[in-house]
Amino acid sequence: IPEILSGVVEIKNIAREAGSRTKVAVTTTDDAIDPIGSCIGQRGTRIQTVIRELGGEKVDVVMWSADEAEYVSHALSPAKILGVDLRRDDHLALVKVNPDQLSLAIGKGGQNVRLAAKLTGWKITIAEEGGRVAADSEVGEILPDEPTALEPDAAGDVPESAAAADVKDAVAVAKGEPVEGQDAA
Repeated sequence: IPEILSGVVEIKNIAREAGSRTKVAVTTTDDAIDPIGSCIGQRGTRIQTVIRELGGEKVDVVMWSADEAEYVSHALSPAKILGVDLRRDDHLALVKVNPDQLSLAIGKGGQNVRLAAKLTGWKITIAEEGGRVAADSEVGEILPDEPTALEPDAAGDVPESAAAADVKDAVAVAKGEPVEGQDAA
């Protein structure tokens, strides 16, 4: 991609689940350039070349932002995010979505939220508007459909006992260690 070679478009970070999907965060040094459009190309021609090189692996190109809440929101695309509250003490992003955007935000088998967490370096918890927690990237699980009392209080804290009970009863969709953020090499 010529704009990347010339330095006008910069890859800030990459999160990948090999053979399945990759998320790439990009930015630009020139406000007249659309970094996502530059990577995708007309009718997807540029990104299709990359996809072929990766053996058909899906590639999501998202906009990087210095504003961490905005970056988390972009990383969860294609879902439309209502809001992101950052809890800096435990590096947790509490994300609110409309119920019709929930499956997009989580992704197949929790993949979208896991990749977004890797890309941004934030643990991500997704909740429907109204408070029901639906997915947690840190534990790699999708939580059950029963309503919970996990609405943050005025200080932004989630009750520990309620969170622990829901996580304990969750259906695991990913095995292994909790997702931790990683920087691109």
